[in-house]
Amino acid sequence: MEKSYHVLRTYSFTHQADLDMNLLQSQGIDAYLSDTNMGSFSYMGVGGGVKIHVEEDDLERANDLLQESNSQSVDD
Repeated sequence: MEKSYHVLRTYSFTHQADLDMNLLQSQGIDAYLSDTNMGSFSYMGVGGGVKIHVEEDDLERANDLLQESNSQSVDD
């Protein structure tokens, strides 16, 4: 059966997407980036930004992990 991937989040900067993708992969979630060349242009309103994709079955867990990670970053 073919895996179905969906956009989880869109980022303005590639390094932000890389950090989140690495976190997801470290937790066993298969993730990949697309439009990595568009990140540098998205802050100027051009393009759609860098997208992180995960399997449909992992969407909820991946979102929860990123929300938890981001809330910890704010608290630090």
